[in-house]
Amino acid sequence: MQNRRVQPGKLKKGKSTGQAREGEEGDCFLKVNVESTGQAQKSEEGECLLKVNAESTGQAREGEEGDCFLKVNVESTGQAQKSEEGECLLKVNAESTGQAREGEEGDCFLKVNVESTGQAQKSEEGECLLKVNAESTGQAREGEEGDCFLKVNVESTGQAQKSEEGECLLKVNAESTGQAREGEEGDCFLKVNVESTGQAQKSEEGECLLKVNAESTGQAREGEEGDCFLKVNVESTGQAQKSEEGECLLKVNAESTGQAREGEEGDCFLKVNVESTGQAQKSEEGECLLKVNAESTGQAREGEEGDCFLKVNVESTGQAQKSEEGECLLKVNAESTGQAREGEEGDCFLKVNVESTGQAQKSEEGECLLKVNAESTGQAREGEEGDCFLKVNVESTGQAQKSEEGECLLKVNAESTGQAREGEEGDCFLKVNVESTGQAQKSEEGECLLKVNAESTGQAREGEEGDCFLKVNVESTGQAQKSEEGECLLKVNAESTGQAREGEEGDCFLKVNVESTGQAQKSEEGECLLKVNAESTGQAREGEEGDCFLKVNVESTGQAQKSEEGECLLKVNAESTGQAREGEEGDCFLKVNVESTGQAQKSEEGECLLKVNAESTGQAREGEEGDCFLKVNVESTGQAQKSEEGECLLKVNAESTGQAREGEEGDCFLKVNVESTGQAQKSEEGECLLKVNAESTGQAREGEEGDCFLKVNVESTGQAQKSEEGECLLKVNAESTGQAREGEEGDCFLKVNVESTGQAQKSEEGECLLKVNAESTGQAREGEEGDCFLKVNVESTGQAQKSEEGECLLKVNAESTGKARKREEGVLG
Repeated sequence: MQNRRVQPGKLKKGKSTGQAREGEEGDCFLKVNVESTGQAQKSEEGECLLKVNAESTGQAREGEEGDCFLKVNVESTGQAQKSEEGECLLKVNAESTGQAREGEEGDCFLKVNVESTGQAQKSEEGECLLKVNAESTGQAREGEEGDCFLKVNVESTGQAQKSEEGECLLKVNAESTGQAREGEEGDCFLKVNVESTGQAQKSEEGECLLKVNAESTGQAREGEEGDCFLKVNVESTGQAQKSEEGECLLKVNAESTGQAREGEEGDCFLKVNVESTGQAQKSEEGECLLKVNAESTGQAREGEEGDCFLKVNVESTGQAQKSEEGECLLKVNAESTGQAREGEEGDCFLKVNVESTGQAQKSEEGECLLKVNAESTGQAREGEEGDCFLKVNVESTGQAQKSEEGECLLKVNAESTGQAREGEEGDCFLKVNVESTGQAQKSEEGECLLKVNAESTGQAREGEEGDCFLKVNVESTGQAQKSEEGECLLKVNAESTGQAREGEEGDCFLKVNVESTGQAQKSEEGECLLKVNAESTGQAREGEEGDCFLKVNVESTGQAQKSEEGECLLKVNAESTGQAREGEEGDCFLKVNVESTGQAQKSEEGECLLKVNAESTGQAREGEEGDCFLKVNVESTGQAQKSEEGECLLKVNAESTGQAREGEEGDCFLKVNVESTGQAQKSEEGECLLKVNAESTGQAREGEEGDCFLKVNVESTGQAQKSEEGECLLKVNAESTGQAREGEEGDCFLKVNVESTGQAQKSEEGECLLKVNAESTGQAREGEEGDCFLKVNVESTGQAQKSEEGECLLKVNAESTGKARKREEGVLG
């Protein structure tokens, strides 16, 4: 070798002024680093960095295996886009200046991050983040599985909304600036947290926290199951009220500043603890502590079972009066200084003995002779068991009101002229039937019919268990609203004139059927049919579980859309007149079938059929798992393209009329089979068959691993060139008619043997003899291992550049005036 020192006359002939590009093994640096001033592009194995970094000034793009960086990073100035396997980052980061987007497997980041400047959107599996983050500047949204974040985070500047499974956070966080709301399963946070600035409201299952926390600034309220915290905690600044099951804490803690009151089961804490500053009153079962402890400062009175401590201990300073069972010690001992009156069982001595000088009125069992005998001159009223005759018979001239057990007939029949109201057990008929002229309201157990039927003239409302019919049927003239368990039919049927709405369990029919004139909307469990059927005149929509039919069927005149589980059919069927689309699980049918007149597109799991079948008139395309059929089958008239896993069949079969191409795993069939009429090209793993078979009419070329058959076999009529591992047979055999050149490992036969008539230049391992021997008449340059003497020695009169392994000295030393490039293994001479 001669001329080890570069002559001054040879300096500055090329356009590359920066550091030499580094590659690990068998890289093909064809006209790559000519115009690039940044760091050399690095890849691990078999890269085909063709005209990639020509205009890129940013950090080099890195890929792990078999990446095809064709015209990818040309205009991108940000961090290189990284993916794990078989990515086809085509024209992706062209206009993206932010952080590179990461995907785990087979993601097709086509025109995704173009306008997004924030953090890259991350998803776990098969995401098709198309045009998602285009206008989002905040934190990237995260989803676990198959989420379709279409136009979601566009206007949200706060923390990304997180959910566990199949969330359809559509237009949710658009105006929310606070902490993201979290839900466990299938929550539909529609317009929920818009005005809330406090901590996000958390619930365990199927909560529909609609307009709940809008004005609440305190700690979020927690409930165990199916709680409907509607307008609950708005004005409460203290600790959230907790209950065990099915509580309807409506306007409870609004004015209470003390410790939250606890109840065991089905308690109705309405305006209870508002004025009480002491310890909360505790009872064992079914207490109705209404305005009890408001003025009591002493120790709370205890009762054994079903006690009604109404204004009991307010004025009493002595020992509390004790009785055996079911006492209703209402204002009993307040003014009595003598010995307490005794009764056999469950007596309620309310101001009984205060003004009575005669013998106490006796009844068989558990009488509550409240101010009964004080002004009554007639015979004492008798009750069967535990009756509380508080001011009952005073003004009543008719028959005494009778009930079966433990009645507290307080001021009930005073002004009632009709038939006495009957209740089965423990009913508290406080000011109930006073103004009601119709049939008495009946309930089965523990009803608190307070001021219920006061203004209702229709049929009495029935409930099975623990219903709180407070101001419910006041303005409703139709059939009473019926529900099975724990209904809180508050102000529900006030304005509804149609058929009553039915729900099976824990339904919160708040302002639901107000404007709906059609059939009532039915659902199986936990429906929150809020303002749903208001404008729908067609058939009611049915859902199986936890569906949130918010403004869904408003404009749809066809059959209701049905799905199996957790559907969020938001504004879906608004414009669709055809058959309803069906999905198996967690499908987000957002604006899907709007323009499609054919059969609904079906997929097995987590499909995001967004604007898919809009223009397709043929058979629906099928995919096995997590397929993103975005604008796929629009122009294809043949059989749908099928793949096994995570296919991103974007604009694939648009122009292909032949058989669909098949790939085993994570194939990106982008514009592949468009012009090929022969058999589809098949490869084993991670193939990027981009524009490969377009012009090839012969047998498909086969490669063992990670081959990039880009424009390879286009003009070759002979046998395909075969190599052992990681070959990049780009434009190799195009013009060669002779025997293919053989190399041991990782050879890049790019335009090698085209113009050489002599013996091929041989080297020990991984040679990339690119246009080397074409114009060189002298001795070939020797390198220790894997040198690529592409047009190297042609214009260089100095010492050949030497490297230890796999160098691709492409037009490197020809015009380079700087120091030889250094790399990990070996130093260029």
